[in-house]
Amino acid sequence: MSKVICFLNQKAGSGKTTTVLQTAAGLTKRGKKVLMVDMDPQAKLTGFLGVINTPDTATLYELLKGDASFDATLVRTASGDLLPSDLRMGAHEMQLNGFPGRENLLLNAISSYERRYDYVLIDCPSAVNVFFYNALIAATHAVIVLRGEQSAATTLPALLGIIREAEKTFRKKIEISGVLWTAVDERLNLTNQLSGQLAEILADNKTQIFKTKIKNSPVVTEAIACQRSLFDYAPKQDVTLAYDSAITEVFKCIDGGKERKNKK
Repeated sequence: MSKVICFLNQKAGSGKTTTVLQTAAGLTKRGKKVLMVDMDPQAKLTGFLGVINTPDTATLYELLKGDASFDATLVRTASGDLLPSDLRMGAHEMQLNGFPGRENLLLNAISSYERRYDYVLIDCPSAVNVFFYNALIAATHAVIVLRGEQSAATTLPALLGIIREAEKTFRKKIEISGVLWTAVDERLNLTNQLSGQLAEILADNKTQIFKTKIKNSPVVTEAIACQRSLFDYAPKQDVTLAYDSAITEVFKCIDGGKERKNKK
């Protein structure tokens, strides 16, 4: 059975989309079969991968509505397969709200195909909306991506509350694998203060902060501008090595400490 992981934060600018891209690229480099799902109506992940939608392109929006098949929507990239997003998703959110079982649209769309992959990575929207809940319902695991700034201390409890409320509403257990820090500057006293605050919050929720921290680096911006992953653009840079370490740590937790075998 594939592991379906949603990367989430209800605050924009957390590094969530970048983390999904680098995680997919790193796993692909390790020989894993990866599917990325761009569930954000802003379509940033789709843009980062250099995928250009046209009026005739089938995107996740058509897939969710049942107007396009999985294979017609799928795009192959160097970092893994992609179900691309489209700005129309945001414009027609209210229309999807009228669909019966609207919170299960993504689960229904990918459930017959996820066995093709070792991992499915979902880039959640920053807004808590129908797409956000679709990602949670479809996922087997959740990774919270937090930017290393003071707002993280208020963002995290709010997000944990949203997840727990979703568990009650949809009667589904959502496995929070841990919190991954991005854009960290360890020279600041704020980082040490935040570490203690977040650890205290997470202790009550029986989850963890991953030891690997992703530091600020202009190389990330450069790679995105070139529409390439860090593993292709700058494989030996510290930030790339940090993402590689984070992948090892996160997926050791998700896989229960066992290395997954490649699918035949």
